[in-house]
Amino acid sequence: MNSIRKTNITEEELQEVEIEQLSEPVVVIDETTSDTQLQEIVEEIRHANVIGMDTETKPAFKRGVHHKVSLLQVAVPGKVYLFRLPRILDSEEKRDYLSFLWSETPVKVGVGIGDDTKALLSDYKMETHNFCELRHLSSAAGIEVLALSKIYAVLFNRRLSKAQRLTNWEAPVLSAPQCTYAALDAVAGLKIYLALREYMKEEFLASTVFKPKRKVIKRRRRKV
Repeated sequence: MNSIRKTNITEEELQEVEIEQLSEPVVVIDETTSDTQLQEIVEEIRHANVIGMDTETKPAFKRGVHHKVSLLQVAVPGKVYLFRLPRILDSEEKRDYLSFLWSETPVKVGVGIGDDTKALLSDYKMETHNFCELRHLSSAAGIEVLALSKIYAVLFNRRLSKAQRLTNWEAPVLSAPQCTYAALDAVAGLKIYLALREYMKEEFLASTVFKPKRKVIKRRRRKV
C-alpha cells in the first residue's frame, strides 16, 4: 500500500486554501417530483458502483428539541441528488424508492457515515447496508486528520465552505448556497473514495465495507 505525501493540515493552513466550487448539476427531490422522475433517478443511483452520501438535519438550538433528518445527499459521477426526506416519505411506496440504501449496490461512502446511517434508522426506520467509513481509508493511507474538510484539503488542496451548516434545512425552499453546500459534501466523499482507492488493495477495500450479519437459524434435531 503506497502512502500519500501530504498527511496533515492545520486550521490556519486550511483557511488559506481556495474554496472549492461545485461543477456538478444538483437535482432537488421533494413532493413535486413525480413517481416517474423518482424511478429514473433511483435507477441511475442503483447502476452506480459507488455513491457519495451525507445527511443534513435542521439544527436544534434548545435542549430536548429533536429534528428528523431533513436531507439525504447522494452523489453519483457527474450529478448530485438532494432528497428532502420529510416531504417524500409520506407512504411505504415512496420509501421503496430509497431501497438503494439497504441494497448491496451501490457502496455508500462518506466521512462519519455511521452517524448518518444511525440517524436514518432512528428517524425513519431505514437501514443502510454496504457502506464505507472513509476515515478507515484515509488513516490507512497515512492521513492524520479526521474531518471531511481537512481530508479533502489534504488530497485536493481545496476547502469546503461550512457557512451553511447551521441553516434551516426544513425551509420551504432551499437556497442556492444551501444546495451547493449540501451537494459538495456528498461529492467530496465520492472524490475522496476514488482518490484513496488508488492506494489500496482490493482486498482491503472490501474489508472496509460494512455488511449486515446474516442471521443463522438453528434447527432443532428431531428425536428418533
